[in-house]
Amino acid sequence: MMKTLGFTLLEVLVALAILAVGLLGIAGLMVKGQKASYEAYQRQQALALAQDMLERVRANPAAATNYVTGATDSSAMPGWGNLVSPVDCLVISCSPQQLALQDLAVWDQQLSGSSESFGANRVGGIIRARGCIESIAGTPNSFMVSVSWQGGEPTTAPSSEVCKNAAGNDVLPSTCGKNLYSYRNAQGVVAVNDATRRMVSLCLSTPQSGP
Repeated sequence: MMKTLGFTLLEVLVALAILAVGLLGIAGLMVKGQKASYEAYQRQQALALAQDMLERVRANPAAATNYVTGATDSSAMPGWGNLVSPVDCLVISCSPQQLALQDLAVWDQQLSGSSESFGANRVGGIIRARGCIESIAGTPNSFMVSVSWQGGEPTTAPSSEVCKNAAGNDVLPSTCGKNLYSYRNAQGVVAVNDATRRMVSLCLSTPQSGP
């Protein structure tokens, strides 16, 4: 009778191969879970920053129009870390317009992550955040506050209508951060990809705007 040799070893090798594939699958799921968790964290922070500015505008209706930044990116936009308040409203009594400038400077520092640094780099904020405050056309005293940031993987460009004008029609989404964010594809090519732009927007109306 012929003996079968090495059969148990073969079974062990097959079992190890199956285990290795399973572990790779688990590792992949963990990586995806971490990415999803970080995306959710960034969205949560962006909402908090947008809500913070919305409340600042709401609390200073006499200078609401002084908060308007538009949506065109430049070195003077909130998020670059370049805005400086000419006065300290915690020390002196400020006018509504001066308070608006200080609020924008504080928001700029929050967006740029100045609360925490590593060497010369600011690391306390969400990735490449930009803040935009826009007037809603045709609707006096109404504003849209948006925060955009760099997402991880391309999904879809922001397209949700969140505000309505005086006629009750949807207002087009903000272009805050548009064409600012890029993505490195599988071939290693880096190109602007608006599908990596993440954005949250909030709307408010004030009882009075302007000086």
